[in-house]
Amino acid sequence: MRWSIERLESARGVSVARFAVDGDLSSQVPDLLGGKSGARSARVEQVPHHLAHAAVVLAEHGCFPRSDAARGIRERAFVWILGDGAVGADGQAWGCELLAIDSDLGWSRLASAEPVPVVGRAEEQAWCRLASILSAYDGPLHGAVELPVRADDLRLFRQLALRARRRCRSLAGCFEALAALFGLVGRCVGRGVMRDVERGRSGVGATQSVESLAAEFRAPEGRAAVKRWSSGMPEVHPRLLSCSRLIEEAAARLRTGESPPRIARGFHRTLAWRIVELARAVLPSTVNTLGFAGESMANHILVEDLGDACRAFGFEPLFPVDVAFCDSSLAYGQAVLQSAASARGVTLREQPESDACRWPR
Repeated sequence: MRWSIERLESARGVSVARFAVDGDLSSQVPDLLGGKSGARSARVEQVPHHLAHAAVVLAEHGCFPRSDAARGIRERAFVWILGDGAVGADGQAWGCELLAIDSDLGWSRLASAEPVPVVGRAEEQAWCRLASILSAYDGPLHGAVELPVRADDLRLFRQLALRARRRCRSLAGCFEALAALFGLVGRCVGRGVMRDVERGRSGVGATQSVESLAAEFRAPEGRAAVKRWSSGMPEVHPRLLSCSRLIEEAAARLRTGESPPRIARGFHRTLAWRIVELARAVLPSTVNTLGFAGESMANHILVEDLGDACRAFGFEPLFPVDVAFCDSSLAYGQAVLQSAASARGVTLREQPESDACRWPR
């Protein structure tokens, strides 16, 4: 990183006095401040990873919160971050968060996915996520479908999950578990490790694999005719999205003989509806705009269903259009936040969040 900065300074003939750094790269701050001639006096601002994603979609649509003290204008915006498990503000893995940001650049997490224990190595994450979710329940689902893990291993996963220090609220993790349930990922030995492989869908991530499966289902009356799941799936908390309940329902439907494409399509529809329904439940009734950002925006079926759900609940959805939805646009989001902070004479600050979203200590 330091080498890149020094080349930029040399090419432009400038000296950088202020840096915006992704929260995931906080460990590189000492290196960034090194420089050729010793320590820099530059100011380094760490920008939370998911907040930068939120700033990107808000800025693209001209909806970044405005501030005008003289006219009494103070605004607040809301964005769902739906993606992978990047490090959040508390040092744990986020990836399904409803964030609020106001004109003074105070921000907070209003809702999120429920935390799922992280058990196993990253190379085995898809089937480990599935086993971790199902191992948390002593219900009839155990043995209901053929899993890439034995019953004895499920009991072991349950013990490990209860003691797990790391937890993840990633939406991508939910799709990984579903991909494992459908057999879209398996296990093979390669270079001495057990790793996930995709069967017939090489080079496509778990989210896109499940999306491709869902696309195989054709409702006779179009997208609007796709049914949402509604029975027997209470949420674990009013401010938490229960992905495990959806995985349980998918497993139960698979056991009854429902086709995987139909299950995958219903999963998308139900997930989208629950995401927007949760936002409607926690936000003031006067809020009529809701943003979406993160890597899951690559899932076109999910985006279409989110749009349908937003219109049903009275929101205008904001999706990334011309600006990349992935991490390649983070620098733009960081610039938006830091330019606003400089112009308004404020700093980014995390505000108290809902107790439901706090991590257990």
